[in-house]
Amino acid sequence: MAGNGMFFHFKKAIEIWCPEFIQHRWFDTILDAYLNHDWVGIAGPKDSGKSGSITVILLNDYYCYPYTTTIVLSSTTMERLNDRIFGEVKMRHRAARQRIDWLPGHLIEGRTRIVTDEQEEFKEGRDFRNGVVGIPIRKGDKNAMENIVGIKNKRKRWALEELQTLPSSALDGTANFMQTGSDCKVIGPGNPSDIMDAHGKLCEPHSSLGGWQGGIDQSGKTKTWKTRFDNGVCVQLPGTDSPNMDVPPDAPIPFPFIMTRQQMEKDARTWGKTDWHYMMFNEGRWPRGQAANRIITRQMCITGHALDKAQWTDLNQTRIGCMDAGFGGDRCVFHELKFGNELWQPDHPGEVNSSLFTSHTPPSDETRQIIELVDTQIVPIE
Repeated sequence: MAGNGMFFHFKKAIEIWCPEFIQHRWFDTILDAYLNHDWVGIAGPKDSGKSGSITVILLNDYYCYPYTTTIVLSSTTMERLNDRIFGEVKMRHRAARQRIDWLPGHLIEGRTRIVTDEQEEFKEGRDFRNGVVGIPIRKGDKNAMENIVGIKNKRKRWALEELQTLPSSALDGTANFMQTGSDCKVIGPGNPSDIMDAHGKLCEPHSSLGGWQGGIDQSGKTKTWKTRFDNGVCVQLPGTDSPNMDVPPDAPIPFPFIMTRQQMEKDARTWGKTDWHYMMFNEGRWPRGQAANRIITRQMCITGHALDKAQWTDLNQTRIGCMDAGFGGDRCVFHELKFGNELWQPDHPGEVNSSLFTSHTPPSDETRQIIELVDTQIVPIE
């Protein structure tokens, strides 16, 4: 974009149609991450403006490209969608249309949608792909995921509200959602809870940073880091670095709707600064030492080349089928595996295969026995 660039013009456009929205330092950080990355995880405390910021950013994106943009909003239930992000979208969109009546978007509240095409203008059928749609993702809800992964458009955005409360399978649909040849983005805000939940996975540091085992800096300053996803970023908004901390303690609070110094002090007296409640909802940080408590971590798999394609000595592999039964709404997963001898080749001449000294299986011509995951399938629960 010519002139002052996309960041500048995005902010100015929001000022025009939503002047009541106050743009603070945290909003600028979120906007910069959104404009420059495809996968955006946002880790922050309560009252950090995550939902409000995402709402105006997504609406502005849609207003700029109303005939080629699909925006999907997801939460745990339809009721929560209307209470949270879709309710915020409706409020902002209604106010914007009252201010500027030519802005695109017609609300169909009964279907949790905003569509570009006007019913009177397109009597032979409207294109429901262009606009905003709310789709809840309940635990074990296979149909919801199918509705999302089937969406096609030139520009697609998917916001997963309070991602730490959604099932880990919520990220499964992103593989199909990131459509080849399209401009696609996934954004997942949440309060840091567990490095193994959907939010923790989206925000996981890149392998070059050591993953969660690398001890990523979570000190009390606003920061971003590269994540495991291609062109992905995590934005961390610690409560101790709230924009309200930019003024002296005795000064008027500039942004009373986000975390304040007084709220931090009050919650510290209630929970204590080392309690998980305070870490999650005030500091916006993952509890320390979670990676150390895992028997096998993703970073260990990367370091040990467990994600590489298996190289076999011959065609004599044992095929294994196993099923992880689903209970209480969990997915029922079937795995197909292969077991056999690996054709091990040293990365450097003279390198010794250390597993030969630690394995209880007698060595055989520089081979070791490995298991390869061939396929995984979700089995519908009827």
